[in-house]
Amino acid sequence: MAFTLLAACGTDIPDTAQCDGTAEVLYRGHVWSANLAVADGTVYFTTFDDSTSNDPHTVMAISTTCGARARTVWNTGSQQLFGSGMAVRGGRVIWAQSEAETGPMGIYASPTTGGAPTLIGEIAHVAYYASFAADDDAVYTADGQNITRIALDGSGAAAIGTPIPTDEELDWIEMRDTSLYYATALASTYVLYTLDTVSGTVTSFAAPTDYRGGQFDVDDTQFYLPTASGIELVDFSGTAHGHITSGGTDWTTVIRGPDGFYGSDGEGVLARMAFDGSTVETLQPPTTGTPTLVTDGTAVYATTCCADVYELPAAAQP
Repeated sequence: MAFTLLAACGTDIPDTAQCDGTAEVLYRGHVWSANLAVADGTVYFTTFDDSTSNDPHTVMAISTTCGARARTVWNTGSQQLFGSGMAVRGGRVIWAQSEAETGPMGIYASPTTGGAPTLIGEIAHVAYYASFAADDDAVYTADGQNITRIALDGSGAAAIGTPIPTDEELDWIEMRDTSLYYATALASTYVLYTLDTVSGTVTSFAAPTDYRGGQFDVDDTQFYLPTASGIELVDFSGTAHGHITSGGTDWTTVIRGPDGFYGSDGEGVLARMAFDGSTVETLQPPTTGTPTLVTDGTAVYATTCCADVYELPAAAQP
């Protein structure tokens, strides 16, 4: 397995790709790190223009095979602001953008082959950095205190489940099968929830002890939450807590890869940790900010702000 990064040198010329070493660099450019998706051998991401770069404000695609040239899916125009979250469903790449950080935020979709986007729906009161989740039929995110389902066919949006309490704000959301898993910020602590999108049933758990927000992962039985000393485990019954320590390595994001946990600290260091915490390997030196990570089950991909798109290498197999 590889770990791949999208990067910030303002070029997509294949001979600038880094296709060996601890992290392959698929793309060097001014990448907005909150948006990343992978499907069918293609990584999708966004670039943005500011006073320090010549990158267009664009939804981009590039092959997972290192050394390929990136292509434009849609150039949105520099007056737009990208939100957080990206998905590929039904031959379309889906993202969020608005004209102001205070919203409303539009959810858009373009064919993965490129072309003008369709506005699927709008969110009036978006949790700007909270990402969104998606299945084959809808996008799910917070609109104010409501978890909202926005149909991908454009037929409308509706609140589902029960509202988030008024003193909490959505921090991160994931989806597995028909269930949403999300964390909300409550002052300096966090609350974990699941929401069954079929029945509308919401279950809340006691606050985790060490989680400080940010991208987490789930499997069939529990949450995996990044902490200052490793990964906190909270099972779906809400009764069992555990920790996988990482020898002092700080984690602010985490996902489960095929061969271990992948994540980063607050300085943008990308790392892999064995599932039992016995080894931690640095894959990329510090960059800037907190990356987003995704996996296609074979490789792990990461963006750093406002820098690269990486593919991360697999641990040696026995």
